[in-house]
This record gives sequence, C-alpha cells and structure tokens, in this order.
Amino acid sequence: MREIFKRSSDKHGMELSTRELRNLKEVHQAFLPKICPHCRDISISAKNVMKFDLGGDFYDFTKPDPKLWGFWIGDATGKGIVASSVSAVMYGLLHHMCKEKASPGEVVAELNEALYHLNTRVSDLAYPFSATSFYGVFDSESGSFKYASAGHPAPIMLDAKTSEVTQLSPTGPPLGFSMEWSSGEVTIPSIIGKKIVMFTDGLLYGKQNVGFTTSELTEFISSLSSLSAGDIVDTVFSETEKRFKGNFEDDLTIITADFSNMPACKSCVAKDATAN
Repeated sequence: MREIFKRSSDKHGMELSTRELRNLKEVHQAFLPKICPHCRDISISAKNVMKFDLGGDFYDFTKPDPKLWGFWIGDATGKGIVASSVSAVMYGLLHHMCKEKASPGEVVAELNEALYHLNTRVSDLAYPFSATSFYGVFDSESGSFKYASAGHPAPIMLDAKTSEVTQLSPTGPPLGFSMEWSSGEVTIPSIIGKKIVMFTDGLLYGKQNVGFTTSELTEFISSLSSLSAGDIVDTVFSETEKRFKGNFEDDLTIITADFSNMPACKSCVAKDATAN
C-alpha cells in the first residue's frame, strides 16, 4: 500500500510540476511583445524562438518620449528558470527606468547596478544574475540614434543603398558582475536610410561547429539590403535554422528596424507583427 501511495504521490507531483512549468512559460511569453511599434515610414520586425520552455533571451520596445523609440534586446546568463527570472526582472527595471532617463547609457548603468545588488543577496545559484544587453533610442525629430551595449553581440547597421555594413560594438561589459562598471554611449547623427539588425548569440557559431561566425553574418546581412525588415528577419532565421539543421543550441532572437524609407516620423501606431 505504501508503494502504491508513493507512486501516486510522485505522479501527482510530476503533474503539478508540468502544469507549473506551463504557467511559467505563459508568464515568460507575456513579457515578450505581441506587437512591434510601427509608423508610416519605419518598419520593425522581430522573431524569437526558445531552445527550451523557459529561456533567457528578452527584447522589447519602449516609448520614453513622444518623439523617441527605444529598442531593447538582451540575453540572461544561464538556462531555464533562473535565466527566465533574470529576463523578467530586466523587463520590469527597463520600463521603470526608461520613463525617468532618456539616455541609453544611464538606463543600462542602472540595470547593471540593480542586477549587481541582486547578486549580493544570493550565493548558491548555478548562474549569477547577469546578462548582456543592447538598448538603442531613435529620435524621430532629429533622425539620430543613441545606444549603449553591455557585452551584447554587435548589431549590424546596413545601408539600404550601398549595402555597406557597420557593427555597433559594445560600449561596456556584461551586466551584474561589478559595481565598478561604466558604459559609454554612442550617438549616430542620422540613421535615415539605414537598417539595423539586432540579434542574440543563438545565431552564432557554437559547440556544434555550426551557425554564423561574426564575419559570415555581417557578409550575409550585407547581401539583404534590398529586403524589407520582415524579409530580413525571415531570411536570417531560415539560414540559421538550415545551418543548425533545426536543432538550435540556444535561444534565438532577431529584430530588424528599417529606417530606409523615412523622411520624417510623425504619426505612429502599432500593428500586429506576430507574422512578421
């Protein structure tokens, strides 16, 4: 009888665990945007695929000011529940801080301080509360783009006419490891006529010796200058899937923002971007 009770109890516990995991996945997905910001002259597309039910990739869009659009992408250290928890913390912190600070450098510095303080409260986690993160802010009046990047894979800026590519290199180290941390901030005077492709390291060369090297990805994106934001996302994702033969090593997120058709940006609305 004890044996039967034990097996029944274990089975019930497993069912609870599966249900809770499903709930956690739904909560995690709620932190990812269902729509991308869109206006008459800017096109934005995004795609996110998790390796497991819970993961550490995160991205979102902010509106710190009527004339400003924020683009945020990052990757929490580790896997599973810990990484998902970090991404949830980052989500809450970003949306609080971007309302008070328009400077990407200040926002990223505050994110670092918050994660570092969380790390001082825990000691036995398999992974620290840390992440790479890129936060860029586009000014629709001036056409400028400011960004700060904490150890994140460099987004690629693509000239729609010449196919010239520029890497937006990190301005500081990953977040959460030290209070003695400072991030620079880069200002691009005009982003008009450009496209920016942001991504996490799930695209890149990994343990399976597949995926893109940084130079391969840069060259590949250079060949896509005539495509729309949605087509760039789909093409890069398709090629990555082909290289990994559908068996991704990590979470994968791709965002493309297309400013190539933008003389001005006045009335912006939101549209459903789930289908890219």
